[in-house]
Amino acid sequence: TVAGYAQSIEKCSMLTLLELAQGDESISKADNFVRRLKQVCQLPVIQTTHDIDLTGVIKRGGVLYVRGSTDNHRVKMLQTMLLIRILQIIKANGGARKVALILDEFKHLLCAVSLDALGTVRELGAHALLAHQSMGDLGMCPGLRREDVEPRVVDNTTLKLIYRINDAKTSANFAALSGKQRTHIEGIRGLDDERKDQRTWTESQEFLMSEDIFTRLHRPSDGKDVVAAGVLFGHKSAKLIAVSPIQVKGMPPSIAPAPIDSIVTIATPEVLI
Repeated sequence: TVAGYAQSIEKCSMLTLLELAQGDESISKADNFVRRLKQVCQLPVIQTTHDIDLTGVIKRGGVLYVRGSTDNHRVKMLQTMLLIRILQIIKANGGARKVALILDEFKHLLCAVSLDALGTVRELGAHALLAHQSMGDLGMCPGLRREDVEPRVVDNTTLKLIYRINDAKTSANFAALSGKQRTHIEGIRGLDDERKDQRTWTESQEFLMSEDIFTRLHRPSDGKDVVAAGVLFGHKSAKLIAVSPIQVKGMPPSIAPAPIDSIVTIATPEVLI
């Protein structure tokens, strides 16, 4: 019903949806849904009539930067909703324009919809860059198990850049993923006293990138040392690379928040359970 309201009303805002949900008996009975919708609408970013034309930005081309949160549950709900909306626009756009999604701290955006999108965005003319701290992050979304999420993320990301790993199991998995190379092991076979020892060479195979490489990759320890080492997968054979940020002079541009409309402000906060 809420989706029907959103589709039928031009430029339907979250505040309008909340008002309609509270006045519709069939929706208001879903107390948990209405409470969470109200919690999202209490965010200052929602309490304005000055909107952003997401569809226009994607169709024309441009940069849309969304500053989210890792600990505010209301912001996390909203940023997940925003990601789902962007994915809907990309799908409706039918690949008419290439779109790049950079999803930093992916565990805070992880949900069934974003997970399913990993396997379909390329067909829609888009690609996604996922950044997260560890493979363990992929098991921190309620309702999704790590053993179900991890293979889908690994299989659907062609290019992978791995920094230092402290988990032995994960290091072993990426070492195996790097492939094997042929090598030779030198040995000495002892003979009798009349003949000298004889050197031997035994052919063997070892991982292209050993587990020790992943656990000992260089990581910057202070602001001066900004170069990090990583292992790149997906471009020919796995290889060691150095990564450093692009140095930019000057201060970042200031961002003016949208004005809050006092006539639509929701004053009473609720505790998120």
